Amino acid sequence: MAEIARDLGVSESGLRRWMAQSDVDEGKVEGITRDERAELVRLPRENRVQAIEYRDPETRVGVFRAGDRMTQRG
Repeated sequence: MAEIARDLGVSESGLRRWMAQSDVDEGKVEGITRDERAELVRLPRENRVQAIEYRDPETRVGVFRAGDRMTQRG
């Protein structure tokens, strides 16, 4: 394990964590998959944006997510 980690240029503990996460992602062991973890991060962010938009529609102009663009008002 140590030799493989050195060859990859990562720490041995990092390699072990990657392997453990891979086992979870493949369903070999119980745990939170990468996709589930990403969803747990995305949902609160999305909820905050929606709460701002709901409270004050005028603030929508100032709230952007990655890839959004502001349009000119006529």
